[in-house]
Formats: sequence, structure tokens, C-alpha cells
Amino acid sequence: MTYLFVADILSPTTTATYTPTAAATSWVNAATVSIALSAVDNAHGSGAKEIHLVVDGIAQVIAGASASTTITTEGSHAVSYWAVDNQGNVEATHSATIRIDGTPPVSTASLSGTMGTSGWYVSPVTLTLSATDSFSGVASTQYSLDNGTTWTAYSSAVGFSMDAAYTIQYRSTDAAGNQETVKSISFNLDKTAPVTTASVTGTAGSNGWYRAGSSVMLTLSASDNLSGLDATDYTVNGGTTQTYAGAVAFADGTFTVAYWSVDVAGNVEASRSLTLKVDRTPPTISASRTPAANGIGWNNSAVTVSFSCGDSGSGLATACPATQLLNSEGANQAASGTVSDVAGNSASVTVSNINIDLTA
Repeated sequence: MTYLFVADILSPTTTATYTPTAAATSWVNAATVSIALSAVDNAHGSGAKEIHLVVDGIAQVIAGASASTTITTEGSHAVSYWAVDNQGNVEATHSATIRIDGTPPVSTASLSGTMGTSGWYVSPVTLTLSATDSFSGVASTQYSLDNGTTWTAYSSAVGFSMDAAYTIQYRSTDAAGNQETVKSISFNLDKTAPVTTASVTGTAGSNGWYRAGSSVMLTLSASDNLSGLDATDYTVNGGTTQTYAGAVAFADGTFTVAYWSVDVAGNVEASRSLTLKVDRTPPTISASRTPAANGIGWNNSAVTVSFSCGDSGSGLATACPATQLLNSEGANQAASGTVSDVAGNSASVTVSNINIDLTA
């Protein structure tokens, strides 16, 4: 009698297929990972009887040469599996770690700088980006200054010093390849004060004075490079601050005008000043005659004409006319005098109808 013995001393071999593909040490950015197991026994073996599968410590035995399972939660998962053939040969345990991360990271942006008014910064601004990721970790953070055309890797706080209105886009990507939806942050930077200019209209006189003629008017004009003008203010001779609303008229006097502007961001211009000297009132001059005429308007002696002058503004530029002596006979004689002030205004006076008869 002949006996045929078939010996099976080799264990089966199990292969695993991951969908999507997952390396043992990498992360996949999927919601789920499917595992398909297939066990093969040697050519003369007894055949695979069952597959043992352990996921996160939970064991299951699946009869036959194939098995599958799906992992649906994010995080790191320990997987081990092996097969047993019909002869009882046990395969050496295979181990793998499945890392699932289907959630993008979350980035936040913060700004620091000196805040002015109306939401404007008035100093250089520093942008700080930070990101967190619950599973695979943040791999990179980027920002864009041109609406996403180009992206720059963020490594440390970014400073902005040029006056402008900024919109900065930013995003982060985690180690699994999940990319965050682009976010943006906007801010306005204006650290430059406005510039005010002053112009004066009137009739220019002498020695820096405005004299009689047209009204003396001060006009202020201001410009700002970005945020726009909020107000232009001025004071006259250190008095109460007034908001400029239109050309300002000046009467006679000497005035020191300080003026400046403030923009919407709150930048205050350094005070500027000018001096106005206004004398639109001519000097005064009067004349008197000595002796007075007789009842019919004649003098029988020489006549002296004296002048009196004054100026309450810029002051007299010339001396009051000297006394005039009229000692010649004749009818309808006259004596005149003119005086000028420092501003260039002048005034005149004439004493007429002087009749002198010295002959008996």
C-alpha cells in the first residue's frame, strides 16, 4: 500500500491595499481610508482559512482569503493583520499606521501699530500670522499682496511702512496637503500729515504793510496724500482756535496767524505762521491860520498857517509839514500840506481864501 503525504509547513502571505494610498508614516487628506486585505497560501499549501485584523485595538476575524474595512475618523490609527491557513500555519503579523487628516488648518492674522482715527493707522503696521492644525500639523503659511497672483512664504512678522490701503490674503497648508480657504485682512496706513499753504490778497503798500485800496483777505488751502482732509484750523494773535471755512478778512492792525490742518487719519500738521500788517486808514492832517481874517475876509498882516498830523496805524513816515508864513499882499492865496504814513497812505489839507492887504 502506498501513502501520499502532503505537508504544509509554510504560512500564508497577506497583502494590503490602501485607498487612497497611504504610506506607513505619511498622512492622507481624505475623509476615509479603505483597507483591502488579500491572503495567498503557497502553491501546495492548504489555503488561507481566515484573516485576523486589528484596528486601534479592536480585533476581528474574517473567514476566507480576503477582508476589508474602512477607517472614517481623523487621526492616527494602528493597524495590524495576519492570515492563518487551513493547516494552522500563522503568518507573521504586519503592522501599519494610518494617518487621516481631511481638515485644513486654521490661520489667524493680527495687526499692531498706532491707531489714529476713522480706522486708520498712523505708524508702521506689523502683520503677524499664526496657524493651528489638529492632526497632521501646519506645513506652511503664505501671504499675498497682489490678490493671489504671487504668494510669499510666511516666516516671521511682516512690516508695512508705506502709506497705502492694504488688502493682504493669507492661507496655510498642513502636512497632509489640506489647503485652507484663502482669507484676507485689510487696513489703511497714513502716517503723513497734510500740508497747508496760505495766500494773502490786498493792496500792497510800503515796508510790508497793506494799505488802503482793496480788502485784505487770507486764504488757506490744504492737501493730503491719502486719507483726506478733516479740518483746517487757525488762530489769530494766539486767540481761540477757529476752523477755517473760507477767506478771512482783516481790519487794520498787526496780526500773527498760526494755521495747520488735520487729516482723516488724525495726523496733525506742524503749525505754520505768517504776519500781516494792515493799515488801510490814511493819516490825519489839519491846518489852522493865525491871525484870523476880519469880518470881510482880509488880513492886514502876515498870516501863519500851522499843520497838525497824526496816524494811529503804521505811524507817520514823514514829518508833519512845517509852518508856512504868507506875508505877500494878494487875494485868494493858499497854503497846502501833505503827510504819508509808513504803509504808504497819504493825506493832504489846504487852507485857501487867504487875502492879505498890508498897504494903508
